Amino acid sequence: GSIYVHLDWHSSHYVKIIMDNVFGYDNFINNIVWCYSGGGSNNKKFATKHDDILLYGKSDEYTFNYDKVCIPFANGTKILTDEQTQKKYYLKSGIRYYIERDGKLLEDWWIDIPNIHHNPLNERHNYPTEKPQLLLERIIKASSNKNDTIADFFGGSGVTAVVAQLLNRKWIT
Repeated sequence: GSIYVHLDWHSSHYVKIIMDNVFGYDNFINNIVWCYSGGGSNNKKFATKHDDILLYGKSDEYTFNYDKVCIPFANGTKILTDEQTQKKYYLKSGIRYYIERDGKLLEDWWIDIPNIHHNPLNERHNYPTEKPQLLLERIIKASSNKNDTIADFFGGSGVTAVVAQLLNRKWIT
């Protein structure tokens, strides 16, 4: 199993130390930086426009479905097929880059999902820590399979349960 903990800039560094103690330093997998934009800046500091999502595994055997959360290649990237090997590739500066999937594997910084206040899906329910469905969809797809159980121990607006249900996962909240 795995656990994701979503934090803002005030507490992420403190919680990381606690998570290392609870789950083990070696079970830390990623610090995902979820970047977003929008209003709310001031003249006394840089605008705070990201949250941290800490990812830990229960052991070194956890689900990670990278192929379920690939993002499209950059606009204009033409995917070609090698006639001899039938392997897919793209060209960059005259060099062939062979690919194994139909998209680009995500980095640990996500800029393609707007926060709930600027979300085009108009899914806001005015719960203070509500997450966008697209964010939860990516996390659930990456770390679980159909019929697995998803738990959200804080429940909040219920969006985790909604997305888990839509993705055919069992859920506890």
